[in-house]
Amino acid sequence: MKVGDLVLFSTPKVFDSTTRSEPGLILIRNENHRPHTNKMQASYEVLWADGTTTKEWECYLRDAG
Repeated sequence: MKVGDLVLFSTPKVFDSTTRSEPGLILIRNENHRPHTNKMQASYEVLWADGTTTKEWECYLRDAG
């Protein structure tokens, strides 16, 4: 995923109460070092259709297309 992509918020079924139905636009991509795994993990700042902005881990976003 990259800046400008249209995405949807997606979680495992156990977290169904935290779903979002509106799409969002990726504004910023960050690379975060995860010390316990010694790997990098992407997170994104997303502007949602309702006007709110959140920071989300890549694993909770999927392409809206």
